[in-house]
Amino acid sequence: MMGILQHFISPGLLIALVSLVITAIGVLITIFAWFLPRRARLRKEEEERMRRMEKDLEQTKRDAKEAKENIINVEKHLGIPIYVDGLPSADPPVFDPFFEGTKLMAEYKWDDAIAEFQKAMKEAKASQLVALFNLIAISYYTSGRLPLALEKYEESLRLARQFKDKQGEAAALGNIGLIYRAKGDPDQALKYHQEALEISKQIGHREYEASELGNIGLIYQEKGDLDQALRYLNEALKIFEEIGMQPQVEQTLSNIKIVEDEKKRSGK
Repeated sequence: MMGILQHFISPGLLIALVSLVITAIGVLITIFAWFLPRRARLRKEEEERMRRMEKDLEQTKRDAKEAKENIINVEKHLGIPIYVDGLPSADPPVFDPFFEGTKLMAEYKWDDAIAEFQKAMKEAKASQLVALFNLIAISYYTSGRLPLALEKYEESLRLARQFKDKQGEAAALGNIGLIYRAKGDPDQALKYHQEALEISKQIGHREYEASELGNIGLIYQEKGDLDQALRYLNEALKIFEEIGMQPQVEQTLSNIKIVEDEKKRSGK
């Protein structure tokens, strides 16, 4: 075989070919020596990135859970349902300030909470804005600034109607009713609570429905119509019992007893 090659290829060319092959093998070895560690490093970096993503996801879930718990605590303190739309699952530019705001609400730091919700508004869209205006209004309402609270609730209502957000609309209407009741205008308050009740029934939101029934019952109590007050309060009680909201059950039972005692004293 070598004889055949030597017949067709000169010794110099053969040596050059062999050198070329050796060089190519050396280059391949160098490439593999560079590529394999780099591949291992890239795989390690990818694994680390996945671990960070999983860790971040777990932290996000914990933060969302804490945000919901903060809202629940504020709801218990105020005795009203609070509308937050999809804020607990929003992207970081909206969620992060929203989360900080809920922590501040739970600490009753209303102005600081408002500042955080305003930060979230810069990136919020559609019904997220409905919920954020609602949260700002609640912060004003709880700190006794009724005109500012009413202004923000009305903006929340306007946006809810614009974006066809029925739950947000019901929440805003009910909260506006609370403002008018606090201002001593039961007739106007009743109008808003009744409209909120109708929407709550339409969308099947049982908590809102029970809350509005209770609010209407208390307005009738203030107006002196104790039979109507008891009718609405008992309807509210039935729903709260059905959906297992024990604190609201206890509060409604207390309100019913107050009305019943008032009825006995008045002989009505």
